[in-house]
Amino acid sequence: MTDEAKLKDIARHYGRDHQTLKAAEEFGEAATAASRLALARQVETSGGKYRCITALENDLAEECADCLVMISQLRLLIPGFSAKVDRAMHEKIERQINRISKEQQC
Repeated sequence: MTDEAKLKDIARHYGRDHQTLKAAEEFGEAATAASRLALARQVETSGGKYRCITALENDLAEECADCLVMISQLRLLIPGFSAKVDRAMHEKIERQINRISKEQQC
């Protein structure tokens, strides 16, 4: 069975509402992991030693994987969600490229 087929089974088993709440939980955990890693890098950049950068990177990778799994399930469970996400991603990428272009003109 492929990972996509397994994701469909998981999504169907738990359903839209449960997985939407689970996604919120996973997104919060990823935000915490990113914050911990960013803080550790600031400590290291300012001359301090932070021994567990690799462990914090691994934690962030795990949490991001959880988020991607949940996003994949929401794409399956919510009609039209994939198109909305894809459109929003395109718009955000274009907006950021425009911001960078303006910054470089200064």
